[in-house]
Amino acid sequence: MQINTALDTAIAIVVILLVLSLIVQSTQTAFKKLFKIKSRQIEASLVDLFETVLNEPPAKLTGRLASIRAASPVLAALLGRPKKAEKPADGANAEPSPPSADGGPAPPKAEAITAAVIDRFKKMGRVAQSGKPMLDSLSKDELLKVMGNLAPGSLDDKVIKELGNALDAYKTLAAALDEVKSLAANLTGDSSATLARMQQLLTPLLNDLGALSNGGAGRVIGDLLALREVDLDEVLKLLGELQSKVEADLSKAPDSSKQGLTDLAAALNKVAAALSGLRQKLDAAITPIKEKLAQVETWFDTVMLSFEERYSRGMKTWAVVIGFLIVILLNADFFKICHTLSTNEVVRNQIVSYGEELQKKKEDAKKTGEEVKENAEKMKTAESQGKADEAANLKKQVDNGAQKADDLSKTIKDLKDTYDAETARYTSFGLDRLHWADVQQWWHGWSTDDIADKVKRDVMGLVGWLI
Repeated sequence: MQINTALDTAIAIVVILLVLSLIVQSTQTAFKKLFKIKSRQIEASLVDLFETVLNEPPAKLTGRLASIRAASPVLAALLGRPKKAEKPADGANAEPSPPSADGGPAPPKAEAITAAVIDRFKKMGRVAQSGKPMLDSLSKDELLKVMGNLAPGSLDDKVIKELGNALDAYKTLAAALDEVKSLAANLTGDSSATLARMQQLLTPLLNDLGALSNGGAGRVIGDLLALREVDLDEVLKLLGELQSKVEADLSKAPDSSKQGLTDLAAALNKVAAALSGLRQKLDAAITPIKEKLAQVETWFDTVMLSFEERYSRGMKTWAVVIGFLIVILLNADFFKICHTLSTNEVVRNQIVSYGEELQKKKEDAKKTGEEVKENAEKMKTAESQGKADEAANLKKQVDNGAQKADDLSKTIKDLKDTYDAETARYTSFGLDRLHWADVQQWWHGWSTDDIADKVKRDVMGLVGWLI
């Protein structure tokens, strides 16, 4: 009998500890959602990522506790992000940052890119109920796609200038090709076919560059990356063949045709020079962006792994803090709970036997329902076959079964109501909410109670809370 009592007590204690654990988890989840802890941590990790990609030293933090606040998303959410010094972390003299749109100093480039990326995610619907951005998850592909919608100069300031040079080279090439087309009448059939083949190869790139040139300030990184690849080596090869054929025709042509072929040869030389210039300037504009995106792809997993480690470690710490606060507020003393459950047989039996009793009643109700359904089908069969006596007997069984099912439903409801009423009085399980009067009494106890006895009680209470 004592073994069963001890086992029942242990089961009841485990049930209460599980309930307390669920309360802590629910509180922690609500805390994380309320303050957007994970989203804030991802935003900070994006800043770290772009600082690494741009080789930008992190700004120096001001204040002794700033580094702790910066490393903890919870403290950053509660106390605000720490302010940073304007000078770089290495203390070197830096040129003052250009002013931002609101008149203040411009943020570091990594923070500016992060803000632009988050704004894009916000426009895509990644927002909380409050309308603020929410990034509880972020994949590498999502980030790269969003970065394709940023301005070309976001990752490298020189790209804008190089892109302008490339578009100027495109206009020079287009003008040279137009000149060649105007002089194409001087070409022989074979030379005309070579020119047509060369123009066919160049058309996709020229169309893309034309659209990019008309885009103006609305150009984005994705536009540059979407430029169709053209085998410029093949184009230059065809151009060389065409120039050789024009030179050959020029040496054989009569004096009346030489001027036209001479002008055509000069126009082809302009095309060759424009093609070489376009290739160099496109490489200068696109290569830096591709390199930065490749670095984002390379460093993403490393930075996000660091994020997961910091986030998990930080939330484990705060889970302990939240759990301890809840235990104190509920005054959930382990030893007090054990004592109550081991001495209060009624409460212990309520926790242990309730589930078994309720499950049995539910099984009885299910079995009765099946019997009623079966008898009802038999009654219909008997009635259809004209067996009046058998049908009347089955009807009585159906009515009795239905009444029994109703009684069981009421019993189940009463059991649940009774249990809910009992469990609502959680103080019967050894839990008693901590009141301000209890704190005052504890404080005054240092002057009125026996010190040794008070220290013993306090130590036991603290250990009970910790357990």
